[in-house]
Amino acid sequence: MLPARFLLAALALPASLAAQSTPEILALTDTVPLLARIDPNNCTVSICPPALPPVAAPFAGGVAHDPRDRATWISDGLNLMKIDVRVGCATVCAAFPAPNLPVGVFVTGLACNEETQRLFVSHSNNVIQTYGAVGCVLTLQSSCTLALPPNHMVTGLATDDANQLIFIGSSPWNGPGPVSEVNIALQTAPCIPICPPSQVVDCSGFNVPFITGLGYDPCRHALMVSDQSQVTVLQYIHPCGGFLPVNCCTGVPGQQLTGLCVLPSTEVSSGSPCFSGSAPACLAMQHLLRGDPAIGNLGFGLDLNNCPTNSIALCFLDVGSNCAVANYGLCSLMPTLPLWASMTFVPPGPPCTGSANFPMPLPNFPALCGLILSTRWSGWMVGGGPLDHYVSDCVTWMISGT
Repeated sequence: MLPARFLLAALALPASLAAQSTPEILALTDTVPLLARIDPNNCTVSICPPALPPVAAPFAGGVAHDPRDRATWISDGLNLMKIDVRVGCATVCAAFPAPNLPVGVFVTGLACNEETQRLFVSHSNNVIQTYGAVGCVLTLQSSCTLALPPNHMVTGLATDDANQLIFIGSSPWNGPGPVSEVNIALQTAPCIPICPPSQVVDCSGFNVPFITGLGYDPCRHALMVSDQSQVTVLQYIHPCGGFLPVNCCTGVPGQQLTGLCVLPSTEVSSGSPCFSGSAPACLAMQHLLRGDPAIGNLGFGLDLNNCPTNSIALCFLDVGSNCAVANYGLCSLMPTLPLWASMTFVPPGPPCTGSANFPMPLPNFPALCGLILSTRWSGWMVGGGPLDHYVSDCVTWMISGT
């Protein structure tokens, strides 16, 4: 872990030179349902349909993204499932009944901490459960009940993992009561607020009437709040200074929003593989990211798949969108910096079935946010000369948060 941490710290200084982009908001709708990807800068929306029933109640449902496997937990209030929103809401974990859910009670919020591998789940009876979450498997770790104003119900969760905080949104869904509010607690004690509750207002200056979901972007220090018809982006004043509205986006026409989270930035691949000398032409060879490049994702890594076997693979890195700047005598120009720790022996086997991986754990260090990097693999055939080599495509990616 240490080499990657030191490398990222050394590269953090030029981050301000890179173009900053904003992760997307993920919001679940009620009746169809649909998962909407909302750009908080220009409010453009794209949708995909998960294989999930309509939500069981107007306040039910939840969304939480897990950068470790790049998949998103969603709930209709009674079931949980995991999907890949970047591949048309493809199912990653098939829907299953929400665990430890009493009859007549609904799931109302989800939040994920990828660093501690925990999933937080709120219920309509104001119980907040903490699960160990690995892949599709959930293991109950703790449960507590949050004391709230009369007729209030917990209907949204989000986590600030850099500070190990959890945001808990509640509204008077059970009858007349005080206006919606957000409580802040430590993730280790989610039912013991550490700050007075904060009211949240939208861009018109009015109180958000009914919270249906929360998300948090640790890079922007921004809390996202859905109130059925729109998403409000609020600046969070740490730790107990409240929230200031920054931007508002409408949701999906004809649909109400029932859950919310933040999707980290998505990488871009460019260039084509090339092969020289005795290296077999493995046209399916591809450089992929292992997990999302989000702060706190200690399982992040750089993968090379379907490469020539019986070879030595090495990954190269550069700051910014610099995929092809250095001439190392290969069949393509390369990023500047060889990551010598990534050097991997790809053992003999059927041609084009090799793979390599360089673990690159990302610490929960917000100063890394916005850093754009480009990576590309090369390799040399064992027993061959300098001309017997191959080069993968290049991937440009940005460190963000969720």
